[in-house]
Amino acid sequence: MTILPPETPLHLPPLEELQAAARVVSLPMRVKFRGVLHRELMLFEGPAGWAEFSPFLEYDDGEAASWLRAAIEAGWQGFPEPLRTSVPVNATVPAVEPADVPAVLARFDGPQTV
Repeated sequence: MTILPPETPLHLPPLEELQAAARVVSLPMRVKFRGVLHRELMLFEGPAGWAEFSPFLEYDDGEAASWLRAAIEAGWQGFPEPLRTSVPVNATVPAVEPADVPAVLARFDGPQTV
């Protein structure tokens, strides 16, 4: 499978197919992030598998459109073959009081970067 460069036209499924494949969910968050306690997102079940569309509320239409493109591409074209078997990840610390940082980091299994 190949990754399309951003300027490559994406074959879009018909709107009716996207709507039928869409499931909107609201996920509760443990800590308020970007002013929200529930992250709303849309899941698509396409021919290549499940995909997620979850731009942040403050994104403008142009920025959110790139997230939607990625979700449609993932659900209808799939992902490229992986280049590695694992990827080290980091922890994101929300805006909390300094004394609360150790409790936030305790939720992660050994992040190497914060």
